[in-house]
Amino acid sequence: AIGGSFLASTYAGAPWSGARLNITFTDGGGAHTQVLDLSSGSGYIGFVSSTPLQSLDVSLYDSNLTTFPTVQALSLGYAAAAVPEPARPALLLAGLVGLALLKRRAARG
Repeated sequence: AIGGSFLASTYAGAPWSGARLNITFTDGGGAHTQVLDLSSGSGYIGFVSSTPLQSLDVSLYDSNLTTFPTVQALSLGYAAAAVPEPARPALLLAGLVGLALLKRRAARG
């Protein structure tokens, strides 16, 4: 998973609220692009993938040499491994205990 606050700024560092950004991430399934409209000034966007992320590219949707795409508070995360349900091992254990009890009972009588 990856996410962050994205904005566009001028040479002077002032935010440019009229920008739209192409945000492209690449994973095992290929490249995925999202257009982020910054008419409110900045925006947060995040991506979650079931395969490892390979790259992140941020560019202006409309080319403008006096404006720069900017990323703030970039966050990277890893999906936790699946935790097995306790029901399966518990059922297996209960079945084995049941078989042992049946075998013990058959041996007695």
